[in-house]
Amino acid sequence: MGKWILLGAFLGFFIFHPFVMIINHIMNEPMVIPGHSLLDIIFLEVKMIFSSKMLTWSLSFTIAGAIIGLLYGNVKQTMAALKISKKKYSDIFYNIPGMVYRGKHDWSTQIIVNSEMICGYLPNEIEDKKIGWPNLIHPYDKQNVFKEAVKITEKALSITQEYRILAKDGSTQWVSDHKTSFFKPDGSYAGVDGIVYNITERKHLEEKLKSYSEHLEDLVKERTAEIKNTYHSLEKSEKSTGSLPIMQQMLFIQSI
Repeated sequence: MGKWILLGAFLGFFIFHPFVMIINHIMNEPMVIPGHSLLDIIFLEVKMIFSSKMLTWSLSFTIAGAIIGLLYGNVKQTMAALKISKKKYSDIFYNIPGMVYRGKHDWSTQIIVNSEMICGYLPNEIEDKKIGWPNLIHPYDKQNVFKEAVKITEKALSITQEYRILAKDGSTQWVSDHKTSFFKPDGSYAGVDGIVYNITERKHLEEKLKSYSEHLEDLVKERTAEIKNTYHSLEKSEKSTGSLPIMQQMLFIQSI
């Protein structure tokens, strides 16, 4: 910071001040003086600049230069801090395994990072109104998504929505959309901040597990029905033939 103050003071005293004074003197007094050579004129001009009459001006330009140097140093330091901060948060965002976005009150979307990994589109493609994130929502899910999202426009609220989207490659992808609404100082709805994760693989696993579970339930039902039928058959047989209960129990156990 100190070097910028010193540099500003130096420029103010030795460059800007003499330049302004020379221009001002040339404009107000004739450049050519009879009986004086060019070197004499330059010497007189320099002498005038550093005369006691100009000390106040010199001090003013020096202070002004120092202030400008101070301001420039502050701006440069602030810009450097912002650059570091931006890189820091950018690294954090890019390491998030999801799309970070900001949704505006008109449902338009500003993509922060990672839209490609979720739907295949670049941020500028989604921000284009011809595409837009709402247009990527599967037609079968769109109505429920908007209906549920209305709640967060009424008060500050966080919700998680799971729905399907149509990716750039034509595939259908499942996503989990975590969003939080925010409002303007006057209380009006401003938009949402959110993160979208791709949960397609999880959904496929859930569907397989559900299918296996239903299959096992069907097998259990079939086996249970078989056991009941066997039991009733043995019971009828015992009543009609007088078979020993022990035999019935053994057959029942074997059927299990």
